Amino acid sequence: MIAHRRVSLRKIITDKPSNHGKIWSRDEDVQLKRELGLKSISIKDIAYIHNRTTGSIKARRKIYIIEMYNQGNSIGDIFKLYGTDKFTEKKIVDVLKKSGNYKEGEENIKTKLEYIIQEINNYKIKDDRIILSKKILKKMISDTEVIMTKISDFEDDLDTIKLLLNLRRD
Repeated sequence: MIAHRRVSLRKIITDKPSNHGKIWSRDEDVQLKRELGLKSISIKDIAYIHNRTTGSIKARRKIYIIEMYNQGNSIGDIFKLYGTDKFTEKKIVDVLKKSGNYKEGEENIKTKLEYIIQEINNYKIKDDRIILSKKILKKMISDTEVIMTKISDFEDDLDTIKLLLNLRRD
């Protein structure tokens, strides 16, 4: 009788969730994105809700992060949605670096500026200097985006010039 209980407990512990290995439906993806955005639900609880492993939830979160970044969202924007005390901006950057999608210069500057804005938001006292500082930082973020676009345009122009020069040689 005791041996039978051990086998049953071992079977319960080692059984995979019912949706393990199954393809994610569109509805389940929408629900998961919503749940990951709620800071009050743990990964473990989300996995339980979806009958999936915590590893599959974390893997799906990485996919969403890469999608958001490729759509032009900043690290700060992604962190606001999917970040936690344990899943920091640095970890988001690590996910993007491993995926090969990370743009070092622009994001590094924008992330630093957004971090400073977050720090300013933590101050309880609001005065004109703090408000002005936030406006300046937000303008700097916008300017960074414009500069990076101009650099990209210049790189495209340079590629065209190189192509034309190569055609002249032929």
